[in-house]
Amino acid sequence: MLNPVFRSIAPKPPNMVQFLLKCNGDINAQTTDYKQTALHVAIEQGYLSVVIELIQWPLLNVNLVDASNHCPLFYAISLGRTDIAALIVGHASWKNPTDLNDPNSIAKLRLLKPTQDAEQVQKFLSKYA
Repeated sequence: MLNPVFRSIAPKPPNMVQFLLKCNGDINAQTTDYKQTALHVAIEQGYLSVVIELIQWPLLNVNLVDASNHCPLFYAISLGRTDIAALIVGHASWKNPTDLNDPNSIAKLRLLKPTQDAEQVQKFLSKYA
């Protein structure tokens, strides 16, 4: 079962997400099946306006991993979305894993083959190596 924050993501406008968060919706809640957060879902669906809305909340944890052990940054990078990746690494909660074998570390993310803008992704990641 999805919580109200998840239900507000698509196809509703981001102000619906904002409304639910102001009503104490859990911004870090994870789905029971894939353990995805609202941020995971918004990135995978390409809803930049929703990502921007979620990123503005200080209680957001951008490091939460889903059932595949991937954080939202992994999906932003794999989709070639450096605009979203920049929002994630700019959030106060972001931490680059110190374990170089962690699939969410910058070292491992550099090995991904993004679906688009591979050169731009590598340029972006080189800032954090």
